Amino acid sequence: MISYQLIGDIDQFIPQGERSDFINKVLEEALINLKNEIAFSEMEKLRLKSNFHMTNDETIESINYGRK
Repeated sequence: MISYQLIGDIDQFIPQGERSDFINKVLEEALINLKNEIAFSEMEKLRLKSNFHMTNDETIESINYGRK
């Protein structure tokens, strides 16, 4: 459920006729952020599990490999 306080703030600050679009946009952004957090967490788990480590210099070198 949406809290009464939140509904009041939306009514106060978001013009009528724009509220659905605003809520959809905010929810979409929140879901994208959540999916990114989950993906990064899973990538970190794989990195730690693989026991593969590179120094900062090695990482930069591999990212820039072939660029000139």
